[in-house]
Amino acid sequence: MYCDNINCYQYSTCNLKYKKFCKECYNDYIENINIIQGYCISNKIQNFLKYKNQALELFKINDIKNSIKLFEKSLNYLCNKKDIKYKINILNNLSICYGIINKWDMSINFSKKAYELDELNSKSVYRLVLCYYKLNKFDLSINISKKFLDTYNSHNDYNIINKLYKNSIKSQKENIIKSNKFIKKMF
Repeated sequence: MYCDNINCYQYSTCNLKYKKFCKECYNDYIENINIIQGYCISNKIQNFLKYKNQALELFKINDIKNSIKLFEKSLNYLCNKKDIKYKINILNNLSICYGIINKWDMSINFSKKAYELDELNSKSVYRLVLCYYKLNKFDLSINISKKFLDTYNSHNDYNIINKLYKNSIKSQKENIIKSNKFIKKMF
């Protein structure tokens, strides 16, 4: 059950690094983490897959809010360094979900986490570049996409990242022109 206290992490998971819970949810969280840590690897995998698959089913029927909750729950079962590719996948899925509901400031948190785990994972790069683009942070969008494009000039996702790179440059130029026009009107 998720908390309806707007200041509680369980209500809104916008910050993965610094979780702030209400007292009741904090106790539940600690209890759940302790239980999960006691699971054997096969139980962790089983639960991870269960929640991930349930989240995907909800995603398919456009129940994004509940899909987010289950993707986040599935992350709790990824405790091993060998789980990085699965963790990246779930973080990218969470980024997609928040993007669908136009919460780009939330989406970028998950994109950054996935990117930090593997800077050359094309899906992570695309998600992060897209988030920066949607947040009008074109410099960051351009720099990250350029780094990827310079490294992989024949990757499967090269074209889609290159298109976003070009759109970022175009939008950045348009913003500069608008700013210059605004400044000229002021003076």
